[in-house]
Amino acid sequence: MRVPFDATARSRAARLAPLLAGCIAIVLSGTAVGDDAAKSTLEKIPPFPPGYDWPANPAVLEKAIARRDWATLRTHGWWLWIGLNTESTDGAPLWRSWPTSTQAFNTTSSGALGSAAGHKRALKETNASNTPINLPAPWYPVPTVSNGACQTGTSTDLPDGTRFEANGDVMIADVVYNQDSYDWVRNTPLNEASVLTTQWKAGDKDIKAFPSTSFVLKHMYWPARGDGYTALPVWHPEKYPPLPAKYIGYEYWKDTVAIDPSGKDAAPGKTAEVSYLYHFFESDQKTPFPTQTRTAKIVPIRQFYHHRVDAAELAALDANDRTILDASACWLYNRPFQAGDYLVSVAMHINTKEIPGWALQSLWWSDEPDKGPYAANRPKIDPRKGPGPWRHYLMTLEYGIPASPGMLPVAFNPFIELAAAHPIQTNCRNCHTRAAWPRGGVVTPEPPVTASYEAKGGPGALVELKPDNAIFQKLMRLDFQWAVSDRAH
Repeated sequence: MRVPFDATARSRAARLAPLLAGCIAIVLSGTAVGDDAAKSTLEKIPPFPPGYDWPANPAVLEKAIARRDWATLRTHGWWLWIGLNTESTDGAPLWRSWPTSTQAFNTTSSGALGSAAGHKRALKETNASNTPINLPAPWYPVPTVSNGACQTGTSTDLPDGTRFEANGDVMIADVVYNQDSYDWVRNTPLNEASVLTTQWKAGDKDIKAFPSTSFVLKHMYWPARGDGYTALPVWHPEKYPPLPAKYIGYEYWKDTVAIDPSGKDAAPGKTAEVSYLYHFFESDQKTPFPTQTRTAKIVPIRQFYHHRVDAAELAALDANDRTILDASACWLYNRPFQAGDYLVSVAMHINTKEIPGWALQSLWWSDEPDKGPYAANRPKIDPRKGPGPWRHYLMTLEYGIPASPGMLPVAFNPFIELAAAHPIQTNCRNCHTRAAWPRGGVVTPEPPVTASYEAKGGPGALVELKPDNAIFQKLMRLDFQWAVSDRAH
């Protein structure tokens, strides 16, 4: 039986992670994806497990949408979250053995491991360029490491690694595809800008839709030191105005916990002093961001999906992956990432093509996991089928149910959207439906027609956008996939 990845599995996962990386490298290199040999090897990438409500009957989902049956939709989202974190054959959570967008958008015939050519901007920086809705956010130049110490850098050039993607701040990103969505990107091919431009010039209004069995995930790790407490800001929405005038990412959150890697239970109410945030600047790119020191409630690391990185795994990572880990640790706790440190899951988008307009779920860790509407409708299941820390996360979802005529509800992940400088009044469907081609600077000497999150003077961030909206008049829609716009080359 598969079980979710938790503290009991971490040592096994740490031992096997380098082997996993090697297996994926074998899977994705040496043979063209269309060849029978490569196809049979790719089929060894584990599928989503049975028994976790996937794929759902689309008629059931559509009926729940029509009836505004949030309980059915939310329960389905919880099952997806549990299933993705079941243990794969290597001891790690299932989704970690799926291909990343770095692999999917590599334009070699094999899709071999390696950073996509020309993709050197972190996700945060990419968002800043294609989403005018953004609020001015802190500036994160990449720290340098000299003699084991962190020093403030001057460049934001942070290429993706073969395992991790650069988010451009403390969080460490994964954009992950299951077998079917990976094959779709490779074989359509959506990773080649010239193919997309040819289709656009031919008058295509939409790319061919992803198969109904597609998963596309966006996951965020938080580094945690193995030799002491690590600060983690936590989101308590009742403490913030619904329309803040300024950026309100995790750097400014009012509450913090201290992650304890020891495995011991802290006495009720026990706290620790933690200092965090170093080596970056306010939005003016000149004023050093002040290091924060807080008295924080201690929480054991087993409350998170987490992974301990041992010396062998760290040594097996490529130089870009090491830079991403070191930058994240330097920004958070002022020393490079080292063997024995942890990666803890703080947030994940789960996008599935079970319905034509995609089913969108998003989860984040909370120290108050039983409080408020985002805790609702967790299934009551046998702990043997759903053990682990999944109950310590909150969930929002978006199925296109209007909050009022023509307007979608507020739906966002505080770790992902707020740190991307989006305002609180944001909806993930409104954002993803805007993914389109061409992006800025790709097509010349055509008129400067580009896709963006919220162009000035266009529909707002909560408007229920239809395919015939004027903003798509000269664009080709990308079936909700910003990664295609950002990474095709």
